[in-house]
Amino acid sequence: MTRQLEHFKARRLDNTDIAVVFIDGVGLADRLFVTALKAIREVFGNSVAVQRCTEHKRRNVKEKLPKHAQSNFSQKFSAAINKKTCKAAQNALARLKSDLELKGYKSAVSL
Repeated sequence: MTRQLEHFKARRLDNTDIAVVFIDGVGLADRLFVTALKAIREVFGNSVAVQRCTEHKRRNVKEKLPKHAQSNFSQKFSAAINKKTCKAAQNALARLKSDLELKGYKSAVSL
């Protein structure tokens, strides 16, 4: 993976051209996610933000919830990621994670 990213850099795609890198993965427990994150940091350093795909994040958490909780989670997740500021979104996601943890849902760890 590092080799592919170095290929982009060799073609003059560097830190000034990239602001955010989007990747998929269930989180730090996912080996492919960890490998991708490590490669991004090796090639581009900390100058680029790394964002997990929110649709995959939603799907990964939702599919681990009981059926009766899935719709409510989807609504709250959508409301959280559509907040006007990053801080407001982070706060809403933290509250959602806390709610899931209080209800004993292990999928909260993926948020």
